[in-house]
Amino acid sequence: MRSIVKVAVVFGLCLGLVGTGFTQDASEARPRVSGSMFGGSSYPGGHLKYTYKIERAGVQGYATATTEITPQGNGLYRIESSSTDVVPLDRVTLGFFGIPLRAIGIRVPMNTQGTVDLSPLEAIASDEVEPNSEILLPDGGYLITKEAGTLAGLGVVFGTYTHADYANVRIQIAIVQDVMLRPLLPVLPLMELEYIPESEQAARDYVRFGAIELIEFTYEPEE
Repeated sequence: MRSIVKVAVVFGLCLGLVGTGFTQDASEARPRVSGSMFGGSSYPGGHLKYTYKIERAGVQGYATATTEITPQGNGLYRIESSSTDVVPLDRVTLGFFGIPLRAIGIRVPMNTQGTVDLSPLEAIASDEVEPNSEILLPDGGYLITKEAGTLAGLGVVFGTYTHADYANVRIQIAIVQDVMLRPLLPVLPLMELEYIPESEQAARDYVRFGAIELIEFTYEPEE
C-alpha cells in the first residue's frame, strides 16, 4: 500500500534558466536508488546537522528547528534536537519544552481540510531531477521544475508542485540534486505554500502564507 505524505498547512516538523523543457512520466519503471524525500530512511552513519527556518505570512518573527546526530563510538550516536522562536515581546511566554511550530499553522479555505498530498513526489525520490522540466506524477501530482541553485550549500532544483485535488494551492519547492543526500533530510529543503483566497478566485492571484527553508546543512560520512 502506498504511504500517504501530506503537508498540513500547519507546517509541522516532527517535524529559470531560459531553455526548452521536456515532459517525462514518473510512473515509468526505471532502476532507482532506495531513498525518500521525507525522511524515514535508515541512517548511514557519520555526523549530520541540519537547521530549518519556518515562517508564516502575517506573523512577525520566525522559528528555527535543528537536529544534530554525532557518533559516540561503539556504534552509538547522540541525537540533539532544538527549536528556537524569534518573536516580538507580546508573543513571549514562559513554558516548559514549548513547541514553537504550534504557532505557524493555518488552514487553507477549501474542502480538503487544509492538507496537500505530497506523496506523488516520492515517485521521483530516487531519480535525477532536471531543471526546466515538466514531470507528470502519479495520483494527480504535477511538477514544473525551474532553475538550479543552492540552499545551505546543497545543489538543488527549484520548482512548482501542484495537485489536481487542491486547485487553489501550489507549493514552491526545492529538490536536492544529489540523490544520495536526499534521505538525510526530514523534508524538502524548501516549501513555500501559496493559495488563492476566495476573494481572488476570479483573478487567480496567489497569496503566500507560510514557508520552511533549509538554512544549515552539514554531513560528514564515517571513515
